[in-house]
Amino acid sequence: MANEILGSLKYLVVYDEATWGVFPASPVYVHIPVLDYDVHFTPRQIQPQPYLGSFQRKSSLNYRGLPRGRLAAPLYGWHDAGIGLSLAQYLLDWAFSDYELQAPRSKGTQWAEGPNVANKQHSGLRVDSATLAGDADSGLVTISLDVQGQNEVGQFTAQALPANRNRILCFEYKDCTFTIAGVPVLLKAFQVQIQNGLKAEYLNSFTPSILVKSQRLVSVQMTPVKNSDVYDAYRRAQTGNLMDVGLALKGLNNGTNGATTWDTVTIDVPQAVFVNADEQGGINDICTQPLHFLATKPDSMINDLTLTYASV
Repeated sequence: MANEILGSLKYLVVYDEATWGVFPASPVYVHIPVLDYDVHFTPRQIQPQPYLGSFQRKSSLNYRGLPRGRLAAPLYGWHDAGIGLSLAQYLLDWAFSDYELQAPRSKGTQWAEGPNVANKQHSGLRVDSATLAGDADSGLVTISLDVQGQNEVGQFTAQALPANRNRILCFEYKDCTFTIAGVPVLLKAFQVQIQNGLKAEYLNSFTPSILVKSQRLVSVQMTPVKNSDVYDAYRRAQTGNLMDVGLALKGLNNGTNGATTWDTVTIDVPQAVFVNADEQGGINDICTQPLHFLATKPDSMINDLTLTYASV
């Protein structure tokens, strides 16, 4: 046998779509090194059970389906010349922008397996939910996107691999800084999550005719070491506590954006509602207190979450 699929030889390219589910006339392919990509077509079946005088099933039909799954990657400061953005911004905007759009931006992907043995192309991918996370134990900052799309096809030639992957470096957790209510804090871990609640409709079609979001729910979790009863008191309060929550992330771009070294991502949640504080830590542990916040939109032009990018 000569066509065994090896995990180390798989790779992903992503491209923007101008029209949902339609392959562009001149796609700009963006190579993104990923930690995981398990997107695949997921069929649904009809299994009729008419009275046939038998216990045994007689038929089963795939009647509709869509591609869905998870794309996970570290954040990278590397700037792709084709799109003029860092890979970090490319993924973060896909996940967290499009605040009030019913039909958020979509992308297509090509997943090379072999390569050229079991390649898959997914079209119309939109973000159903996403998690941006970092922690001191792993040392990394990663983003995980749960996506759904319009269709999957196979049997195409994989894009050639670029020869500059050695210059792509991950954002490191040690370079991150955080604030709560404008006060710098040290954290063991953080998460920023979004849920878009994608809804698919099949209008006499095998694949979705419509795929739109039904909500926008953004939450933040920050995990400091517990060294006071401040958040215990917040839990007991009958009135809600509103505060600004900020995250500043930084990663090397290795000179891929002019005469700069670093790319920065500043995330601000201007009106975060304190929801709860958990308790973590056993008898031999330093106790931590995961804090949960819900992002709400102020009564102004400011959104529930803002993303600011810079190269320095």
